[in-house]
Amino acid sequence: MAYGTWTACNVQNLRSGVMHFGGSLAEMPVLGKLGYIAMTAFVLNLIVAVLLTLLLRAPTRPSGATTSPTRAIHASRRSTPRSTR
Repeated sequence: MAYGTWTACNVQNLRSGVMHFGGSLAEMPVLGKLGYIAMTAFVLNLIVAVLLTLLLRAPTRPSGATTSPTRAIHASRRSTPRSTR
């Protein structure tokens, strides 16, 4: 989102005299061609989200089946004190 806002803010339209937010097209970072700023920002956000997800999930243990007996999982429900009235 920061890329899209920053890039759109720097687009100038000299013909109409608009110095900020003058259009929706800008040069794409890797390709060097004109592209829609919002779509480029969306793709960059997806790439960042996927990379951060992989990076942050890497050090954790793999998810798997629980080894706790079923009685231990539901024990807190049964052990709550009942009203004596």
